[in-house]
Amino acid sequence: MGILGLWLLLKNKGYEATLSDQRQVLSATFDPTSRVLIDVLGSIFPTIRRAYSTSPPDWAHAIAELKLRELANPSNGILYLDGSPAAEKMLTHQGREDKREKALKAADKCTTQLMARVTEKLRVRKQRFHKIRKHLDRSFYWSAASRQAFAQYCRLKG
Repeated sequence: MGILGLWLLLKNKGYEATLSDQRQVLSATFDPTSRVLIDVLGSIFPTIRRAYSTSPPDWAHAIAELKLRELANPSNGILYLDGSPAAEKMLTHQGREDKREKALKAADKCTTQLMARVTEKLRVRKQRFHKIRKHLDRSFYWSAASRQAFAQYCRLKG
């Protein structure tokens, strides 16, 4: 999430962004015994998308948990999962839902074209598979039920 146009506004106001190596900053100031707050969806989204798209739910939970263990120990990590969207963000949420639906239709269209080429015994290029995968990735949504199941899985694992 972010604020649309924030960098442009700050630049127009005369502020300049300075970059620093965040790893150096973290290693110099990080206390291993302190709590680590993790936004699950924001920090490991590619892993979640891959795991929940290609694996059964119990395996997907385990894959996500392993990735989260790279970020923090269960003893000091606090996980945050997104709940239902706020009323103020419903327009944004609806726009994202429309984009997911459009991507799913595009994937369906590409799949139909691929099947027609196979039926006609025409050459099928790798590009067609990549295009389908791209559209399917864009249509992914980690449902509230899946998030709840993952939270329950994490509670049971400790």
